[in-house]
Amino acid sequence: MGRNLVNPTGKGMRNDSGGKGHYGAPRGLDSKGGKILHKGIDFQSAVGQNVVSPVEGKAVNSSFVNSKKITIPTVVIYPTNQNLGFNKLELLYVGPIEGKMRNVKQGDVVGQSVKLQNLGYPANVGQHVHLQMKLNGASVDPTPYFPGLNSKL
Repeated sequence: MGRNLVNPTGKGMRNDSGGKGHYGAPRGLDSKGGKILHKGIDFQSAVGQNVVSPVEGKAVNSSFVNSKKITIPTVVIYPTNQNLGFNKLELLYVGPIEGKMRNVKQGDVVGQSVKLQNLGYPANVGQHVHLQMKLNGASVDPTPYFPGLNSKL
């Protein structure tokens, strides 16, 4: 398995009035006036569509509570190949929340895209799945893993 991963939704990158979906896109200012930058890629999706695993590994459907006290359904995948440059991949806005660890192959369905407006997002934020990668807790730019994806819309 190389570094080319499977697009989890089969669609392009989000680019709408609610924001751009490329890594490093501006996301406003923090409480101290510092710039907040996007730490992943947003893949367009349709509500309820199947979302697939970009990589082979161990996956668990879980969740976290964001700063607005909203539960965000998330799939966490730990890749089998330890030489990819990341050791944790997260797909946000994907349910159901199951809590059961399982083996997945690249392209296996890991959940369905949930409606973002049910999670408190305004109508101008287009439907998408957020993908982020980490290596030992540090953010990794996913862009090189998805060749051909227009990353700077």
